[in-house]
Amino acid sequence: MKGYLKEKATWVGIATALAFLLIFLCVWLTAYHDVEDRIGNLRIGIVVQDEQFETGHVEKLKEAIPFRVEQLTEVDEAKKELEGHNLDMVMIIPRHFVQDSMAEGAEVRYIINQAAPSMTKQAMESAANNITDKMDEQLLSQRNAGSNPEEIETLSTKGESIHAVQPVIEKMHETKAFAASMIPLLIILASYVGSMLLSLNLYSSASKLREHYPAWRIFLSRFILQALLSIVLALVTIYSISGFGFVIHGSLFLAIIFQGLVYFTFMNISMMFLVLFGPAGMIFNILVLSVQLVTAGIIVPRELLSDFYKELGSYLPATYGTEGYFSIIYGGLGLQREINMLLLILSVTLLIMILKLGVEIIRKPKKA
Repeated sequence: MKGYLKEKATWVGIATALAFLLIFLCVWLTAYHDVEDRIGNLRIGIVVQDEQFETGHVEKLKEAIPFRVEQLTEVDEAKKELEGHNLDMVMIIPRHFVQDSMAEGAEVRYIINQAAPSMTKQAMESAANNITDKMDEQLLSQRNAGSNPEEIETLSTKGESIHAVQPVIEKMHETKAFAASMIPLLIILASYVGSMLLSLNLYSSASKLREHYPAWRIFLSRFILQALLSIVLALVTIYSISGFGFVIHGSLFLAIIFQGLVYFTFMNISMMFLVLFGPAGMIFNILVLSVQLVTAGIIVPRELLSDFYKELGSYLPATYGTEGYFSIIYGGLGLQREINMLLLILSVTLLIMILKLGVEIIRKPKKA
């Protein structure tokens, strides 16, 4: 044991383990603090197709819903907003709703996008049933006010359940396998941790190569190696997902390009911290990993995070990796926006490393 404690690497390992624990505790507990108090940040779109459903009823409905509510005029428009993750659920009051409610045959349609965090889907499904129950109570009380008391008592004695409204929940982009909901978390976690370990070893190799090769050549060689590895790992990832029976929505080629870009961006971000801070950069990599898992919207929807973490997440690649994988696994509007954002983040990362390389070359004393 004394031999272990005399080695510097032992203390580095102990410090790393402590850093992992403390960083994850601090980030996750602060990020998820008061999440339940921000549940009202989830968004519902309402489309009223029945002209007899008065404006006053719509306003009362908005007040009764404990979420942000937006009224839209067309179902297609609402679906587009739902697919773009600008809404979490669409509620539709269909034509003849008021008339059908008088005959106990009214339905309220709800559309929930399954390409979303599990917490969002569960909250919206629960909300759909609760909203319908409130509408049902209100309509029944209005109808019973003008009914014969003996008639109501007779129905109650028979034990008949009276409902004026029933919910019809439509699940957009439904994938029944539970494992599908875990794929974004699995890929993001594995990709970044793998990139961290790869970057650490490449950095170690580069330290030895500096004695024999110029800095710019090492940088260029590493860049090419990372690009090739990203393509290989992307092929393995996408074909493995497909091999386990999951449907890849959209273009297979585009999915491979997207995953390759996710890997390449992760590799360069993790390498950037090592280039800037040396081995101590791994502390920053652990910090970035923990922040990305919180802010990417994999476990808890980003709308429920504090403004600080929500804004921070918009600058990190895991956010766009997660959104892209929701589209790949469930279907959606495509990957173009996510690819563009990853390219932007990658460009900034490469620019920082190139500037650091330039400073090193300028400062390096010339051999006589």
